[in-house]
Amino acid sequence: MLCKGCATANDVDYIFCKICGSPRNKSLECLEECSKERDQLLHKIEKRIDKLDNLLKSGSYSKQKCSLKTELEKFFVTLEPLKNLSNAVPEDIRKFLVFKEKNGRTQLHEDNCVYHTEHGPKNCSYPKILTVKSVDSLLGKIRAIFRDIGKAGEWNPKLYSGNPASSHILKQHIQAVSLEQSNSNITRKQATPLMFDKLGKLCRYVSYKVSVEKDPISQFLFARDLSYFSLLCHSGNRGGGSWFT
Repeated sequence: MLCKGCATANDVDYIFCKICGSPRNKSLECLEECSKERDQLLHKIEKRIDKLDNLLKSGSYSKQKCSLKTELEKFFVTLEPLKNLSNAVPEDIRKFLVFKEKNGRTQLHEDNCVYHTEHGPKNCSYPKILTVKSVDSLLGKIRAIFRDIGKAGEWNPKLYSGNPASSHILKQHIQAVSLEQSNSNITRKQATPLMFDKLGKLCRYVSYKVSVEKDPISQFLFARDLSYFSLLCHSGNRGGGSWFT
């Protein structure tokens, strides 16, 4: 153990230095030990925070948001006057939402179009757009992008403060897209119904798998499915017949 006065090596449990006679300063030693423990603790905390941040960055939502942020910044550069994330307004974001419709797969046909009652994209002059759920999800990611850079709260058009993606204009845009798609002649694609005879065949097949399965976990899963389908098979009727979707 070194003396704090003359730096002479002494015994570990020394009380006075054998050269200069200075008393051992235990308070400084305790301070050094506490400082080392504090540094180790802070290092562990920072390491833990870095690990959690990397998990957030590696998530699919974070990657999508990062890619969308880059695309949004590139789009703002094309506007006149030039815009960026710090001075963008709701009208700029609305233009971006319309710009993103080029990636849509939904076509809204007029009554005079031969495909106006059919599903899926067709080879006609009507452009493809995003569904209202896709537009709403896209707007939610844009709202998160602005929130991450410090623009939070409702948009104030007088002070140009807040989150521009939370503007009333964009809420009306979502309503307009929803109204446009609800007024179209395209009906929602219905799920294929599972009729009573097919449900009976399915139950017999699952019952067979339960009897021949050797693995206990797989046998349990088949038995679980069999109980569920059997309950459907013997439950009430809908639409005037026994069928289940």
